[in-house]
Amino acid sequence: MFRTLRILLFASAALSLTAAETTQGQAALARLPLRFEANQGQFQSDVRYGARAGGYSLLLTNRGPELSVAGAAPVAISLVNSRPAAIEPLGQLAARTNYFVGSRENWHTGVASYDRVRYRGVYPGVDVIYYGNQGQLEYDFVLQPGADPRAIRLKFAGAGRLGLTAAGDLSYDAPGGRIVQKRPVIYQEDSDGTRHEVSGRYVLLAKSTVA
Repeated sequence: MFRTLRILLFASAALSLTAAETTQGQAALARLPLRFEANQGQFQSDVRYGARAGGYSLLLTNRGPELSVAGAAPVAISLVNSRPAAIEPLGQLAARTNYFVGSRENWHTGVASYDRVRYRGVYPGVDVIYYGNQGQLEYDFVLQPGADPRAIRLKFAGAGRLGLTAAGDLSYDAPGGRIVQKRPVIYQEDSDGTRHEVSGRYVLLAKSTVA
């Protein structure tokens, strides 16, 4: 049986928009699928895949993900004591993106997009899969039978403060923006697809590290 830790991550930023503009913009973004673009020169060289959504962008590098909220400093989310992982895109989309910025040598055309990206084997028997759900970013830790969930450690690096809310959500407050990871949904799945809920929560281990 597989065990999955599902995490919903969303970001908010201090933007100068009216309530009507905010509502209209959020509604429009919610209708768009989150796409992960392969890096063909439109991102810095260490980025493998990038995604943008309402108010934030996510860059997936060999070191791990880097999240940027509009108006706030980027936050790097690393996996403590993890192993070098193979990064692979999943679910190629028909849509392709063209960038015509500056001189012709800086143009990038036909950039492929995917609906998910997987880091394979970040810990023994543990993969991480990033994907979108109704305009929001989610990611799953997928544990093979026998894998130890206690190995998973997330470290947040940036100019902000990490804490837990009364509801058990993980919050990272930085000047100009907030990143929230909802309390994880954890379940074990049988071979026939039947899911069994598993109790679990975040535990703060240090100023910037959570299990």
